[in-house]
Amino acid sequence: MKDLLHALQGVSDRKLSSEELLNIVRMNTTAPCLVEYIEVSPAPILYRHQLGFYKFVLAEVPGLFSRRIRLHFWENGNFEDDVHDHISSFASKVLIGELRNHLYENDLSGDEFFENIFCAKEHGCHQRAGNVSRVRLASRERISVRSGESYYLNSRKLHRLEVVTDRLATVVVQDTPEQKPIAVFRRETNNSVLSESPAPLPAQEAQRVWLALADLIREAA
Repeated sequence: MKDLLHALQGVSDRKLSSEELLNIVRMNTTAPCLVEYIEVSPAPILYRHQLGFYKFVLAEVPGLFSRRIRLHFWENGNFEDDVHDHISSFASKVLIGELRNHLYENDLSGDEFFENIFCAKEHGCHQRAGNVSRVRLASRERISVRSGESYYLNSRKLHRLEVVTDRLATVVVQDTPEQKPIAVFRRETNNSVLSESPAPLPAQEAQRVWLALADLIREAA
């Protein structure tokens, strides 16, 4: 963890290419170092992300090009299958399990979705009122990422993340946030879970998840 943080602090004054950010995550994120960090650090504030996973914010890296380190954990293989883009491009390394990224594009012959526009705010996002519209999207590519592998995703790329295994844990480094809304595409319009910012979970729950992650990462290494 300290290697990753040090590497990001050293480039906080400049823009990074996708390959540069990916290489920083790939070369400076190891399971033993993360387990050591978890064992000697108190659990950070824990959130239940709107898409169904646990989210720890491990560090904020200030600078001209600020970045953020997060740890994501799907405990029981549960996930929301919304298609969406992001406020930031990011690089990620899978620590436990396997995920599958489904990449989408606008296509008049594709499936119908309802597009919702959101604005990021702190650790949640809020839907803009009255802006739901119908669009058609088609899946163009599926990319599997297994434990120990890394990937990069551009902020404007539409994707849907599928959790392949019972448990999944990833380290995510978010690049500098962009001045853009977040687009979320759903097959139905009656799900409003994303319209509220998630409240932090109790400290006891955060500690439980934090220590469980250390055990699982150690076993998988």
